[in-house]
Amino acid sequence: MKSRIFFIILVLGDIFAFSSSLLASNVVRDFFTYSEGPFLFSAFLSNYIIPFSFIFLVWLSILYLGGFYSTLLFIGYRLSLAERLLWVHFVNSIIAVAFFYLIPYFTIRPRISLFVYIILSYLFLFGWRILSISLAKSSFGSGALHFIGPVREVEELTHAFSHNPYYSGFHIIGSTDFSKLISYADRGLLAAVVSSPYQHNEKLNARFYELMFKGIKFLDFQKFYENVFHKIPVSLVSEGWFLENISHAAQRKFYDLFKRIVDIIISFFLGIISLPLCPFIVLAIKLDDGGPVFHIPKRIGQHGKIFNLLKFRTMRQDAGALWPKKNDSRVTRVGKFLRKTSLDELPQIWNILRGQLSLVGPRPDLLEFAEILRNQIPYYNIRTIIKPGLTGWAQVSQTVAGLNPSSVEETEARLAYDIYYIKNRSIILDLAIVLKTVKLVLTRIGFIR
Repeated sequence: MKSRIFFIILVLGDIFAFSSSLLASNVVRDFFTYSEGPFLFSAFLSNYIIPFSFIFLVWLSILYLGGFYSTLLFIGYRLSLAERLLWVHFVNSIIAVAFFYLIPYFTIRPRISLFVYIILSYLFLFGWRILSISLAKSSFGSGALHFIGPVREVEELTHAFSHNPYYSGFHIIGSTDFSKLISYADRGLLAAVVSSPYQHNEKLNARFYELMFKGIKFLDFQKFYENVFHKIPVSLVSEGWFLENISHAAQRKFYDLFKRIVDIIISFFLGIISLPLCPFIVLAIKLDDGGPVFHIPKRIGQHGKIFNLLKFRTMRQDAGALWPKKNDSRVTRVGKFLRKTSLDELPQIWNILRGQLSLVGPRPDLLEFAEILRNQIPYYNIRTIIKPGLTGWAQVSQTVAGLNPSSVEETEARLAYDIYYIKNRSIILDLAIVLKTVKLVLTRIGFIR
């Protein structure tokens, strides 16, 4: 019953988002085209509502086919929503254009207003779906989840659903007690999240098959974990998984070409803007300890190629290649300021222009550490399958969590975010990383809290 109510609320909210964005687009059009006379709501209803009602119906159907009315969609909602909604809305936009320009039944040809409407309807729908998260939580607060998978990852999920207010209300059943799974089948069990090894157990599959007829959903553990934490630990993957999920993700020619063009344009303008700062930075480093201005460590790039990374020097001249530490005594006085403001990274603009770095990608490791990490961390080399970046998903995620990899174990945790990025890299995710990076820098400086 609750799921039906929530479904109806979502549909009504989507219709309201479509209608209000249509009204707003017509107001915007009249404003910028200097339309004579006041905006007439009655004329708007007669000219637009009837033909666009067909569009609304088709768009709702596309959203339904895209899984946007799923009861579990809001798990991992915040990051994936923008991208998933963008692709669905792209399809919807093509349908809308074809409807008005290829079907001669309706006399209106909403040129400007249709373009504005496509943009506003995406923003309105995205905003409504963000607000619907609270409705989803209250609607399914009594649901139960059963995790069946690796112990460490099950503990992570259990802790997240027990302590994170975002998932408040969920009841978590044990990870291995299958009798509990059966007993909860008639008492509000929402879904069982099962890892691959258990999915290939014939005896368990027979039990799962019976429970399926009681309305219980069975979800893939790895995908569920990925949606919750936006990372993929090596314990959940294998060589076959990489062949299936990464081999094609690492070869996206149009995306890579677009990204390269953006890298060149942005780094070029950043170089021009930051150029006046460079003499002052050079002078400050020289006055501090008189040592060299630049630190040029060898890093591991795409496909294992070694390149020289340019940075303003922030450590003493005798500082070796050691794991970073909190309040590291090797950092100079000027170096502390440069690191806090990220000004030490400015010379890497040259690495981006040369094609050795991208603005976004896995951070390149020191050559001295690469061999150690390759031998001790399974699938470590996978992070070199794409071009490294000035900033990355692992970097912004671990910084938010207060982590800066300073050991093999913490670097393995970083790899989980790198694998996620390689699998899901897109323009939307890159934009999210850039915005998070800017926010982190401004927070360190003290401009925002």
